[in-house]
Amino acid sequence: MPFYRRLSRVLWPAFAALTLAAAAAAQDLRGEQSFRTLAPLFAYDSTLPLRARTLERFDTANFTRQKLVIDGWRGSRVPGLIAVPKNSTTRHPVIVLIDGIGGWKERWWQATSWNRGRVLIDSLMAAGFAVAMLDAPASGERTFENDFENAESFVKRPAQWRDMGLQNTIEQRRLLDYLATRADIDTTRIGVLGLSHGGMVTFILAALEPRVRVAVAGLTPMQSIPDALLPENYASRVHVPLLMLAGSKDTWYTRDQTERVLAMVGSKDKQLVWYDVGHRLPEEYAGAATTWFRRHLR
Repeated sequence: MPFYRRLSRVLWPAFAALTLAAAAAAQDLRGEQSFRTLAPLFAYDSTLPLRARTLERFDTANFTRQKLVIDGWRGSRVPGLIAVPKNSTTRHPVIVLIDGIGGWKERWWQATSWNRGRVLIDSLMAAGFAVAMLDAPASGERTFENDFENAESFVKRPAQWRDMGLQNTIEQRRLLDYLATRADIDTTRIGVLGLSHGGMVTFILAALEPRVRVAVAGLTPMQSIPDALLPENYASRVHVPLLMLAGSKDTWYTRDQTERVLAMVGSKDKQLVWYDVGHRLPEEYAGAATTWFRRHLR
C-alpha cells in the first residue's frame, strides 16, 4: 500500500473527530451568544406584590389541593393549583408542571388526558412531592385573553406564540416567588417538568432560574417554532440534572436534533429516553420522571 494511503488511513479518523469537535464548539458558541441576547427578555421585577389569594380548598385523605390566583406579568391575574401530600413532612419538595400549548391546569388531574397528568401526579405525591401548575396565557380560565380562542391557534401565528412563551416563562418565575411564601414548601428542592411547549419553557427556566434544581423536558419541539423558544439557545446554560423524554415517531423534532441538543446541555448529569410513540408519552413516563426527581431532590 502506498505511503500516502497508509498515512490517510491514520490521519482521516483524527481529522474527522476534530471536524466534529469544531462543529460542536461552534454550535455551543452560537447557543451561548443567543442566550446572552435572549435572556434579558425573561427579566421581571420580583419586588412587585403577588397579591396571592386562595380561592378554593379541596381535602382528601392523601392530599390537600388549593386553587390560587397571583399577579403575573403586565397586569395579568394567573389562576393555578397546588397540592400538598398529607404525610409527616412539614416542608415538601415541589414539582412545577408546565403543559403543552393549549393545555390547562385541571388537565393535569385527568388520568386519560393528553399529558396523562393524574398518573404523573399520583406517582409524584406518593413519593412525597407537592405539585403546582398554572394556566398559561390564553389557556384554561384565561382564553378570554385570546378572544376565547384556544392558545393552540398560536401554532400558526409564530409572533403570538413567541410572546405567549415569554409571558408564560415569566409567570412561572412568579409562581416560584409564590412558592417561597409558603411554609409547607421546601424551596431548596424545586423541580420542573414540562411537556411539548412546556418542555421549551423548562429549558429556559433550567437555564435562567437558580431556584430550579432539576428538570424533566418531554416531547420538546426543536423545529417549526419561534427562534426565541428554541431549546438549543438555552441548552449550554442548563447545569442542573436534566432528563429528556422523546417519541421516536414525533414530527416536532428529529433524533439528530434531540441528540445534538442533549450534547449541548451543560450538565454532566443528563439522560435521554426514547419511547416508540408520537407526540404523546406513554404512562411509563410518570415512573421515569418520579425516579429522576427522587434521585436529585432527596
